[in-house]
Amino acid sequence: LHVGGKIGRNILVGEACLMLNALGGGTSLQTAFVFEAVTKIVNTAGMLVPGRVGVSEGGSALLADTLGFAASYGLSLALMRRVRALIWAVVGLALLPVLEARARRPR
Repeated sequence: LHVGGKIGRNILVGEACLMLNALGGGTSLQTAFVFEAVTKIVNTAGMLVPGRVGVSEGGSALLADTLGFAASYGLSLALMRRVRALIWAVVGLALLPVLEARARRPR
């Protein structure tokens, strides 16, 4: 989710809180904020891994366990975020021909 600055970070914290609560984690916004902040650090550290495959999932599972949740909650959160990114990628690819045709039309 590439929304600028504080708005984007707040949306991601809200997403983490919503998803963890949906999983039955019963989390607060403060815990979701910590979860999101540490996840960003782990993902940044794992940038050398192609596609960060396993970095986000492993880091989220370890972090969830550290914060007192089941590790599966962290893994599920990371996988849900991967699915969200995949859905937006598919939407973008579906819109690409439409936008290209629009750009080629004479004005």
